[in-house]
Amino acid sequence: MAGRFSQTFTLKDIFNNPNLKGKIPLINYKEKEMEDGNVSYRTNAKTVNRQVFDTSMSSARPFYKGIKGVRAGDRLEISGELKGDHNQAVEAVYQGLLGIRSLLIWTANNADMIRSALKEAEKNKRAYGINSKLNLRVQSMQEIEGMSRQQLQALMSDIMENIVYGDNFPQTQKKYNVEQLTTKSPFNYNQRQLNWKNKVGEA
Repeated sequence: MAGRFSQTFTLKDIFNNPNLKGKIPLINYKEKEMEDGNVSYRTNAKTVNRQVFDTSMSSARPFYKGIKGVRAGDRLEISGELKGDHNQAVEAVYQGLLGIRSLLIWTANNADMIRSALKEAEKNKRAYGINSKLNLRVQSMQEIEGMSRQQLQALMSDIMENIVYGDNFPQTQKKYNVEQLTTKSPFNYNQRQLNWKNKVGEA
């Protein structure tokens, strides 16, 4: 991944891209014009539970005929006529979940803030014509789609830094009290923000 930052994509470009399903937490943003002339801003993001359930079912499916999944809170019971070895089915589910571990962590830690920032950016675009582009080290969507887990992790860090330190998301920053977020840095928020702006070429 190149070291230089450019403003190519918005949050909507990335988090509404179905080609990134299973790699990052998709937010699935939609706008709907209401009868009174107002606009409804909706998002449909999969929760951690939903991602675990869906992945478990798809991983177990080859081992069951007429597979059924019954969900109760955080519990999922998979049943059906076992076609293969039970241990292999359990291992397949386990490996399936291991494969989306990063996605689950990102969803748990960041999805709500990303959802808020995406809504804020799209409202600003509609109301003021502001197109909130992110400072990222990627030039094309194909580059993102072909990323390894480690590269995606770096991308997610860059995206979150845009939300926490950039000028495009003041409402989200206030809502999530970003100045009080715990970090390993010895610098205060204003110093970290200035360092970020220097890094991406905005200072």
